[in-house]
Amino acid sequence: MRWIPRTLSLVAAWTAAAVIVAGCGDDRTDPALRAKGRDRAWQVRAERAESGGDLTEALTAYQDAARRFPTAAWVWAGRGRTENALGRHREAEHSFREAIRWDSTLVAERVSLAELALATGRVNEALTWIDGALGRGGGAPGRHALRGRILADAGRVTEAHKEIERALASAPDDVEVHVARAFLQLRSDSTTLAMVTLDGLAIEHPEDPVVFEARAEARRTVGDHDGAIVDLETALGLHAHRPRARLALARLLQDAERFPDASEHYRELLENNPNHPEALEGLGACSLALGDSEMAEAAFRRAIDSTPEFAAPYLALGKLVGSQGRTDEAITWLRKARARATDDPDLYIRAGLELAEIHLRLGEPGNALAIAEAILARVPGSAAARVVRGRALAAGGGGDASGDELERIASRPEATKDEILAWAAWLLDRDRPDDALDAADRVIEDDPADPTARVVRARALAAGGRVDAAERELHEVIMGPVPIAAAHLALAHLYLDAGRYPDAIFQAREGQTLAPDDPELSAVIGSAALELENFDAARAAFERQRTLCPASPKPWLNLGRVELRENRPAEAAASFRRARELDPSLWMASYLLGLAEDQAGRPVEAVAAYRSVLSNNERVAEAHNNLAWLLADRDFDPVLAEVHARRAIELQPDNPHALGTLGWAQYKNRRLDEAVVSLTKASRALPDDAMKHYMLGVVQFDRGERSEALHEIETALRLDPSFERSVHAGELRDRLGG
Repeated sequence: MRWIPRTLSLVAAWTAAAVIVAGCGDDRTDPALRAKGRDRAWQVRAERAESGGDLTEALTAYQDAARRFPTAAWVWAGRGRTENALGRHREAEHSFREAIRWDSTLVAERVSLAELALATGRVNEALTWIDGALGRGGGAPGRHALRGRILADAGRVTEAHKEIERALASAPDDVEVHVARAFLQLRSDSTTLAMVTLDGLAIEHPEDPVVFEARAEARRTVGDHDGAIVDLETALGLHAHRPRARLALARLLQDAERFPDASEHYRELLENNPNHPEALEGLGACSLALGDSEMAEAAFRRAIDSTPEFAAPYLALGKLVGSQGRTDEAITWLRKARARATDDPDLYIRAGLELAEIHLRLGEPGNALAIAEAILARVPGSAAARVVRGRALAAGGGGDASGDELERIASRPEATKDEILAWAAWLLDRDRPDDALDAADRVIEDDPADPTARVVRARALAAGGRVDAAERELHEVIMGPVPIAAAHLALAHLYLDAGRYPDAIFQAREGQTLAPDDPELSAVIGSAALELENFDAARAAFERQRTLCPASPKPWLNLGRVELRENRPAEAAASFRRARELDPSLWMASYLLGLAEDQAGRPVEAVAAYRSVLSNNERVAEAHNNLAWLLADRDFDPVLAEVHARRAIELQPDNPHALGTLGWAQYKNRRLDEAVVSLTKASRALPDDAMKHYMLGVVQFDRGERSEALHEIETALRLDPSFERSVHAGELRDRLGG
């Protein structure tokens, strides 16, 4: 069955919930708690659970306290400690930041943030946090040792050596200081000396898991993975609740192809943190290696849902669905992986190469060439990217001459801001948000307050899926000293995509106060008004857009959409034809024309319009589906209908409308058994779609399955007594004795 694409409405409904915490009455039986007051009572309760080792209970107490005392630093500090101990490192980082937000004098939380940043390779950020701690009087030897480790990872070995020597002078017997010295030796290529240091520590402190974790990391660095596994197992035997050690062990076991053992450790991590993204991604990889692709896909999707900015599961899921022939899904996931791998060159390259291979298989060498060149721009020495680039060129992917010229100009050391941002805009138009982000950041490095560059940066963030960051960036520009219409426009588009239509209209109108003749602002107002079914306002906005850009097909497309929504298909068709005249290559004009012609009762013209779509862009699944529906339902060519329906499913495997169309085409071709299978799946996927139940009932009737047919027909009429085939459905129900 055909469908009409509409902007997805995701209007967020914010509800305030009054949290009533049971257990406050316990204060009556504990005078000590009652005496300290309500705030102190919550703190004592949470810290008592924490000190008693009941981290889950402690976290619950801190979470409840955060709802009651959202500006109390002790709440966020305690919550961060328990989250960190449970392996919920991302949540812990947020909590520590909140604690510092409400009490800028905190020291221990800055140290924890430095450790978290160091563990994820953000050495500059780690250095900022530890310097803040030391500057506020937190000069303990262990903290100087941590600063030494951070400096060593940053390649500043001489400074690191001084810092650690300072710590050793203050605390010659401190284990953590000696561990830091061993890591400095390791970073200084003195691996033998580092191992001697760590071996000595293991002999002197056989009950300290920190020593064995450190030696495991050193052994992994020198390639002794088996020894690293033994040390990590020892560390966990001494203290089972060390999530970083367990994650490191799981990864080593996975690399050693001991997938069942690795899976057990990943599951152990997930018991304490069900949304642990690294554990979910690792469990998915192990499940895939063990032959369970369904579990693997579920794990990858859970990892993405839990932490949308984590790039690895996007790559894993893209590779998995690509191997199953789900090409369009693979492209989507791999693009998202690249957009999120800006700080991980290795993952960025791997995702890019996977994506380029798909484009080469699809006969799209130009896209493959663009990806290879983007990799080489970031990592000039990538041999694999050079190979892909050569293959793409050999396959005829010459790229876009104007794009090449923009890139050449923007790449010059003397390139101006406008030249660089023109290149960034070109990249955004071609769905390359990560490269656009790099280009915008070049300008921002020279002028951090430049509003135009920051708007381009926000657009790139939004296109890469980092919507919250984009929204923050745009609000900062709007509230800055030089507000610009482009910031309001970008924010209006962001809200339009999120289904926040009143907010989109507000931002667009704010933009019009700065740029009253910008046609895009009128287009956003019209699109949002259309989704709110305010047709007069939508038409007025699109008329304004047409006045501002009379040679563009876009206003005609928009005006046609209004007519279509108001059930005026003849007027809609006229607008879509005008849009197609202005730009014959615009396949969307032909697609919408097909919808209008079908709605107007002109199926032959609708078929011609959909065929025009596919002559311009063969990968439009909706056009294949709608064409298949007409060819089958009108008995124009049921055999060809099945071909187009199958192609629609190839392009969008999870679309139940295409599955329903396939079932109807199979029915028209008298392949009733196959039709029942397809339509049963479609009706289960869309249980509230009366037409799906009706079609299934018709097929079952023809198969002689009268009771089953009656059930489906009655279901269709119950769901929608006036759906488009309701008259025939009623007649069929009467024949079946319903």
